[in-house]
Amino acid sequence: MPEDHHYWNCNNDVKKPDFWETWFLPISRANWRNISDSESWEFSQETIVTLHFDPTTIHAYPYDERDNGTAEWLSLQRSNAIEVNKKYIHVLPSLKEESEKLYMSMFKSYDEQVLGIHMRGTDKSTSEKVEPVLYAAHAERFLSQNPDGMIFLATDDEGYHRYMKQKFGPKLVSNSVLRVKTNVLYDDTVDKMQKTKDVLLDSLLLAQCTTLVKTWSGVSEFAVYFRKLEFPNLPAFTDIIDLQEMASPGHEVLNLIKRNKLTETYKANPCEQSDFVRNDTVYLPPSLKYKKCGLSNKSLEIQRHLSYLGSKQCDIYTSEGRIRPKMRAHLVELGFGATVNSVVKPMLHALKKGYCIEDPHGWNKYNCSHWTYLFKSVSVPSVGLELVEPILEDGNEFGPKFDYHFCHLVFQGQNRWDWEYPGWKQCSKDYSAETHGVSILPQPYQKQGLFFTVANILSFLLRPSRDFAARVEATKTRMGWPTDKPVLALHVRHGDSCLEAMWQQSRRCDSLATHMKAVDIVARKYGIKHIYMATDSDKVWEDMKLFPEYTFLLNRKIG
Repeated sequence: MPEDHHYWNCNNDVKKPDFWETWFLPISRANWRNISDSESWEFSQETIVTLHFDPTTIHAYPYDERDNGTAEWLSLQRSNAIEVNKKYIHVLPSLKEESEKLYMSMFKSYDEQVLGIHMRGTDKSTSEKVEPVLYAAHAERFLSQNPDGMIFLATDDEGYHRYMKQKFGPKLVSNSVLRVKTNVLYDDTVDKMQKTKDVLLDSLLLAQCTTLVKTWSGVSEFAVYFRKLEFPNLPAFTDIIDLQEMASPGHEVLNLIKRNKLTETYKANPCEQSDFVRNDTVYLPPSLKYKKCGLSNKSLEIQRHLSYLGSKQCDIYTSEGRIRPKMRAHLVELGFGATVNSVVKPMLHALKKGYCIEDPHGWNKYNCSHWTYLFKSVSVPSVGLELVEPILEDGNEFGPKFDYHFCHLVFQGQNRWDWEYPGWKQCSKDYSAETHGVSILPQPYQKQGLFFTVANILSFLLRPSRDFAARVEATKTRMGWPTDKPVLALHVRHGDSCLEAMWQQSRRCDSLATHMKAVDIVARKYGIKHIYMATDSDKVWEDMKLFPEYTFLLNRKIG
């Protein structure tokens, strides 16, 4: 019987259309109005899950490792899906007509060359997200072949839309839909009728384009079905480019990167673009010591500001002599990388609001007695730098403006169980680059972008302590680390990345051979023969024998 869900509020009014009747043609005369509860059979959640992952059912994209995601597999799924859709699933004529009018308002006619792109972002969890640069590479190639062509972009991700609009300007158009940085599907504060209509119209608009670029997603996969069934008078797509089909075994993303020559292309002035390192998944400068960006002064500025906030000079305001508030961030202990990164947002808050900082605390999972067991205290300034007080954009000479969300207290008490705590969610969102862009950064660093700022914050925080630095050097000596040759660092994470099916996580459990494709590109360019291998897998250690052209440096105490 009818129930509420993320796209519909059930009203149980027999005179009003239900969800299906609002958007699709009826399948039969039988419905919830003329069939009693006792006469109906409702799938249990267990049955639904079983059907969902049954490899013999129709899948819009690979649901687990049994679906190989090849072109042949995808063709079979589409063929079967189109037969089912032809029999049962048709949008209302009024919705189809509305999509046609929208398309004609955006483009001159169906004769115009239009590239349809679907970028799934906010709720993508069944498989890894595809980097925007790959969509952009296909868009650039399309426009080079069709100078008068246009791009239609369907996405619910505000950041993706902003990136593509900045890159392609008036050549790119989109339907006016709600775009967010969180998962709009599960956000029930959003009008359910509107978000349902938005996604259906986007799928119908994609179906009318000349060429389609997509990833694993029901929205763009239904565009393929709709093209054949709702718009039979239009010719077939000129091309359907499934980016993740290319990324399946035998068609890795690296092959796509090589085809578009991104690995060998160095943009003349990448430093003029904020976060160019984040926007391009591959960045290979002409040489290993290439210093075209000239950002060393900005790096020193961040080091000076953090050194000041950690020093005794920070304890008083120079004008009034009042005590400046302090913040001691609590570590959120997950994986080690996530743990140390959990203090980045607190540091951004301190830089913007002017809080003094103390050593982060909360080492429990990793059994470290104190921050200084591994790293230098934040009270130790960077060597040879004068202390410079940061400019407080949200305050004045007397100190921080009032912290309305009390984020300094939230960050001091944060832990791994805070995901649903409203205070932590708000403060975390306040410093979300996906939501607010570079405005989360202190104003002096906004031009350089998120990657630059976070890298320099971590550079300050993760300076090894004297004892730890000595252990690192001793380990390098034991491994035979060369002093006069470059070393490439390679991390192959298996362990928990390979324990679960792919549909349960965003990580891929790729083999060493897959990683080595990328290694070969970098090593050939810079003449690198030595690789420091970090891995938790005995299998990877065994597979290193397959690559005798490299010298692998291993710390066998780790693994």
